Amino acid sequence: SVLEKSPDDKDAPFTLCMLKGRRMASRTASEFIFEIPKSAASELALQAGDHVMLRFPDPTSPTGFVCRPYTPIAFSASQFTLLIKHYPGGKVSSLVWNLTVGDNVQVVGPMRHYEHEHTHKADDIVLIGAGTGITPLFSVLKALAGNEPHSSSKRIVLVYGNRTEEDVLLAEELLELQQQLKSFTVHHVFSQPAECDMSSSSTIRPSATGRISARVLQTLL
Repeated sequence: SVLEKSPDDKDAPFTLCMLKGRRMASRTASEFIFEIPKSAASELALQAGDHVMLRFPDPTSPTGFVCRPYTPIAFSASQFTLLIKHYPGGKVSSLVWNLTVGDNVQVVGPMRHYEHEHTHKADDIVLIGAGTGITPLFSVLKALAGNEPHSSSKRIVLVYGNRTEEDVLLAEELLELQQQLKSFTVHHVFSQPAECDMSSSSTIRPSATGRISARVLQTLL
């Protein structure tokens, strides 16, 4: 069921989910796999584009909690995976990074803002994001890959901004989606490209440099 109360409301329903595993995804981001209890499978039934709130007790907060939204990059009836970047001084990301396997976390949600029929009816789809903002876009792309035939002529474009190639998240997974979706194109935009980013030997060559702007979008699209 979709959450109707504010996630920091002390009466908002939550599910205790155990951390099953974690792995480094980049120099500053990790994937965290949480188990969904069987008793909460219906309450925490996720769809593409949904996000959940991780909630931690915080006596310094007026509500008694601190929480942040995250979009799962993978999910099933029994578990979901979050891709989270650690920000120095970031309260919630630090709390998450200090978790060890076996710890339980309060999960509030799901919250839903994405309606699938919009993308199914569209002739062209353009997704724009930067950094960890790739997570909801990746969730939508996976859903499209599962529903669109390989031969579909629907034009799907992702414009993905990062500072350098090393900051790109889900690079291999995006390549796999390009193989599944015939008309799917990824444009990488690096704001601080290293010299190697521009070389022919680089794994990922940017389509543009600088920040994503109207000028860059006009050039790429």
